[in-house]
Amino acid sequence: MPRSCTELYNSEKYMIDRLIREFRRDWGPEQLTEALSPYRLGEPVATDGEQAVVFAAHSIEPFEAVGAVIKLPCTSGESSILHSTFEDRVAALREEARVMGKCRGADHVVQVLADRTASEFPHLVLERLGESLETRIEASAPGDADSGLSVVDALVVMRDAAAGLQAIHQVGECHQDVKPGNILWSLGRGWVLIDPTTPDYFTEEYLDRWFMTGRQRDFVALGRTFLAA
Repeated sequence: MPRSCTELYNSEKYMIDRLIREFRRDWGPEQLTEALSPYRLGEPVATDGEQAVVFAAHSIEPFEAVGAVIKLPCTSGESSILHSTFEDRVAALREEARVMGKCRGADHVVQVLADRTASEFPHLVLERLGESLETRIEASAPGDADSGLSVVDALVVMRDAAAGLQAIHQVGECHQDVKPGNILWSLGRGWVLIDPTTPDYFTEEYLDRWFMTGRQRDFVALGRTFLAA
């Protein structure tokens, strides 16, 4: 049975709170200040499963929000989802930066502002986008005849997401994780793809469930997203 918006919110909030405690345990404030300069961590805005936490980025002086987010790999031991270590999560973050870096300038793919995944405190600085398609869909009233997106709006999402996939495929890469939560709104550019997945760090049991190429999976997932919208 699908979880309600409240259950989903509480689940993600619990995970964010737990991961923040781990960051404070493993990294001192002076380390963070030096490693993240010229940014400081703002409020947490999302998680990438148990792999990473995304924080709003703030300028140091004055302490105010800027148009960026900071993505940090989780520091805890093994992830229960992908059975990955901290080193695996850093490697996945580097691969994500590599894929997105090849799509620099693509309107419908999230842009990397700074790749610091090779530093002592590995992290990515990304452009800050708006709400996700998942949030837009969940905001609709259950049972309402007008719930979800209109056909026209859903087609706009598909047009933009398909353009993002085309940009990724044209540089020889695949997204691997197209879903409403990974499609975010940009006021100036429309819908934008985020979080390309790196299947090299998945377990064999996970990958055995798929029998399609990466591009085929991308387009099947895009079709399922259209149905969800």
